[in-house]
Amino acid sequence: MSAMVPQSTVLRLEGPMHGDRRIVQAVSRALVASGYREVAQIECRAVDGLVILEGTVSSYFLKQVAQAIVLQLKVATRLQNDVHVAWR
Repeated sequence: MSAMVPQSTVLRLEGPMHGDRRIVQAVSRALVASGYREVAQIECRAVDGLVILEGTVSSYFLKQVAQAIVLQLKVATRLQNDVHVAWR
């Protein structure tokens, strides 16, 4: 016989803090899995569903790769790509 947990004691993880944390985790894992060293080093923050990418890459292609990764995840309501391109 399993114990029933009253509904009032169940934690809901859908608030902005928990949702944003999950978004950051998903985006960070996907950036690392991209196979591009520079993309893997991009920082990610989330605020109320807005994903903010920050960092520096050596080409616009890599900036777009990072953006495409976030868009494919479909975890954010908005994306702000503040990644800078520094030609090397």
